[in-house]
Amino acid sequence: EQVLSSWQSVLPATDDHESHTTELILPAMSSGNYLIVASESSPISVGEEIFAFTTIKVTDLALLNLTCNNFNQLQVVDRNNGKPVVGVSVRFKGSYTASGYVAVDKHYKTDKQGFVNPNIPDNLKLTITVSNTTDTLVIHDYHRYNYNDSRERNDDVTAKAFLFTDRS
Repeated sequence: EQVLSSWQSVLPATDDHESHTTELILPAMSSGNYLIVASESSPISVGEEIFAFTTIKVTDLALLNLTCNNFNQLQVVDRNNGKPVVGVSVRFKGSYTASGYVAVDKHYKTDKQGFVNPNIPDNLKLTITVSNTTDTLVIHDYHRYNYNDSRERNDDVTAKAFLFTDRS
């Protein structure tokens, strides 16, 4: 048992017996797997108080999904600076579609701009593993669906972009 970091956050008092959620800022962490434990007090007395836990993976790799006119392209970038990551391994693994059993286990390498163009069947649930010699990103339950709408379309496009970062 090794505690890497410990901190306290004061939550607002609620006396309305409703369900509430909140977001807490975690301290900066290097790449790796972590167990996050939340409890009413420290140290934790199992069986005597309420506590919860979850696992997280911290990685410097990020995967962007770009889709245009039913053409799907993925780009691996460094999440700290947005620069493409060249030559990383990208594995797509899945085994079921709504229309029947399809086994997929394909390996690709990103190009000089960090892109990979997977040749994978539509309507498939996948696990994507992106890895290089120092870091790994695993995305479970990636759903790739292609909905062909044969109705007449309006070519006007309205787009909004939102950028969320985990550090200021």
